Amino acid sequence: MKKSYFIGCILLALLFASCSSDNGNKSPAVRLEMLVAEITDGLGTTSDGSSQNAKYYIDRVLLDSGREFKVVKSPIIYNPSKARFMRAVAYLEVEGSDEVIIHSIAQVPIAKPLTSGNVPVDMHRDPVKVSRVWIGGGFLNIQLGIKTVDLSKHNILFTESSEVESKEIVVSFFHNRNNEIEGATKNYLVSIPLDPYLSNSYISLRFLVNSYDGEKEYFFDLNL
Repeated sequence: MKKSYFIGCILLALLFASCSSDNGNKSPAVRLEMLVAEITDGLGTTSDGSSQNAKYYIDRVLLDSGREFKVVKSPIIYNPSKARFMRAVAYLEVEGSDEVIIHSIAQVPIAKPLTSGNVPVDMHRDPVKVSRVWIGGGFLNIQLGIKTVDLSKHNILFTESSEVESKEIVVSFFHNRNNEIEGATKNYLVSIPLDPYLSNSYISLRFLVNSYDGEKEYFFDLNL
């Protein structure tokens, strides 16, 4: 099996809806948000004593809208890399003006594009379904649908190149399905940080992807 350069699949197990209960009270207003979570120090280790399985909680979240909240309750997460921040998508409930309860959360992988000259010679641009491409939270966010039985058999990577005169950065999506049969469409969600481009004074970004409808381009103004 070839190593996947970057694989991400977001599956949220819980669905929430606002509805009336038997006593006439409405259930809490739970909404889906993309965010950056700040993770607390570990609370200890699991029963096997392995420090790689230390349990962590989320202390604060910064939503893509720019609002920041203190987290009063969240699921335990596993953070073997001991990272302080995590890109994520979560179902949450706002409590008052500055607190939230997180009901479920899933990590969103962060991609760091390679320079265009470092693409492996056997890398393809096999087509995918483009669900959505947008800028939010200081990231280029990309949601794709990939037809697959086993996504781990696919090679996926992003590249970047620059147009010096126009101050434009070009991000391209590469995908090699390695002749795997097309199964059900699986969701692939990934974020690319914009800070490296903004700090180098790029004023626009162009994203290229090969879809089932042909080559697609998405343009974004980084001066907004």
